[in-house]
Amino acid sequence: MEGNLFDLAVVPDGGLSVQIHEEATKFAYRTGVRVVVAYGGAPINQQLRDLERGVEILVATPSRLVDLLERARV
Repeated sequence: MEGNLFDLAVVPDGGLSVQIHEEATKFAYRTGVRVVVAYGGAPINQQLRDLERGVEILVATPSRLVDLLERARV
């Protein structure tokens, strides 16, 4: 994971994580801050690629966060 993780938002479900990701992305527009969402039920390979590109704000569900920690991706 490139970039420096500055903020981690742990949210209870995938639907809410997507909403928070969308709003955070709006606030980060043209700032260079990269926002990534990670939640179960979505393909993890795409989420891993997003993390590898770099992330400053990660929005994740608890189960996906544990998965990413076990894979040493966060």
